[in-house]
Amino acid sequence: MQRFLIALILWVVATPLVAAQSYLNLQVDNDLYFRTDFYYSSGIFVDYGYALPQAKKDTSGLKTYAGWKLGQEIYTPSRRYSTDLSRYDYPYSGYLFVQHQREILWPGQQGVKFGVQLGISGKASMAQSLQNLYHRLVLKLPELAWLAAQPQRLHAGFLGSYYKGWSLAKEVVLLQKIHTELTTHRIGAGGQVGLLMGTAPPVPYQDFLLQQNRRSWAIYIGTRQEYRWHDFPIAGSLFDDTAPFVLESNHYRHGFEAGLILNYPKWRLVGIYHSNSKDVDSQRLRRHKYLNLTITRFL
Repeated sequence: MQRFLIALILWVVATPLVAAQSYLNLQVDNDLYFRTDFYYSSGIFVDYGYALPQAKKDTSGLKTYAGWKLGQEIYTPSRRYSTDLSRYDYPYSGYLFVQHQREILWPGQQGVKFGVQLGISGKASMAQSLQNLYHRLVLKLPELAWLAAQPQRLHAGFLGSYYKGWSLAKEVVLLQKIHTELTTHRIGAGGQVGLLMGTAPPVPYQDFLLQQNRRSWAIYIGTRQEYRWHDFPIAGSLFDDTAPFVLESNHYRHGFEAGLILNYPKWRLVGIYHSNSKDVDSQRLRRHKYLNLTITRFL
């Protein structure tokens, strides 16, 4: 909550300073809504995106966008107050990153997105200090142990995705998205398939946001399948073995997604439920649930 309020204040203050044909987007992932606080415990992401100018003689119909994202992710074990490593079913880890991305959307309900990412894990990610501050001041709970957390490391790499949609009926679109991530923090690839039912534009619910600045709505139901070859929050670095506590991560993962999207000329509201399979076999719970809440301000 503390991080959410800080990001919201910065978001509101920055609004008058940005150009037209742009947006500010605040996304918060958290599992506290399901009375849990572990594994992928929380994520907060702030985006600024804008449309790129098109040549006057361009008749291709291509629409191009660019943007920046600042994000933080926090991972914790389920026995988060314990100081006994033998009872841990997930390592402590934090990640703070900045990302630059481009999006290209062309006629025929298809598009691509690609970007570069630079981040840092460990103490410099501020995950431990901010999470314990929130627990102490807001939840009135003891501070988490944060024992044997993943070490401080710089991370960098590339991300990309391809999307295509097919109209199955009036206001029913089948969405397919293929994504890949090649960074020192995470290496993997996967896909999402789902149905978008409603009047919202036929694009993935977290992409091509400037296409959605009109009054519309949609219900989304889908699945995510992924093969994650390397996962730093669980397995540590590819280049050294200095992490004090690591586990063998599950390479194949899958999840279920469902939620509601509400678009307005100036605002956009999204709520998506996620239920994911185990990241590691040692997790005490068979699935991990969290809620994604997103608010977008079109400028």
